[in-house]
Amino acid sequence: MNSKLKTSDIALIEKYFAGNQIAQNPETIEKIGKYIDLINLWSQKMNLVSAADLKNILERHFLDSLTPLKEISPGDRLLDIGSGAGFPGIPLAIIIRDAQIDLIDSVHKKIVFLTEIKKILMLDNVKIIESRLENYKPPYRYDLATIRALPKWQQMINFAYPLLKDSGKLIYYDKLGTYRIL
Repeated sequence: MNSKLKTSDIALIEKYFAGNQIAQNPETIEKIGKYIDLINLWSQKMNLVSAADLKNILERHFLDSLTPLKEISPGDRLLDIGSGAGFPGIPLAIIIRDAQIDLIDSVHKKIVFLTEIKKILMLDNVKIIESRLENYKPPYRYDLATIRALPKWQQMINFAYPLLKDSGKLIYYDKLGTYRIL
């Protein structure tokens, strides 16, 4: 599957990467394109992102997911809570190959989608977990957890903290382009 990124999208990615000191290579650009193409394709069958957001998916979802990159260190374990279409976990996994990114969601059809994304993009640093957060018993504690675009996110915080190491950080995506450490 070859991606269909527009020239303007590639330019936006390259500008964002240059401005944030992210290494650029054709393989990464290709994976971003495939991911966006698959979201568009699957969104015809199921609600992954809103129809309005599909037009701006690169900027509103993919690049926004990368906002807290500086918080993640090599070897970190990150839990993406309520991963849905894979934001922010998949973009982070594409860019940060030396961190373990676990995606948790309780909706089976989204787990099927995430499993397909992991396979197609060959993301060996991603683990897919089908579970409600309050029922999840991880085999280890996490360095970081992310919460983005979740209803009832304040309730999720109570379930997330026990899954973090004592020095762990909970990253809440506040609004486009910003986040808070909770």
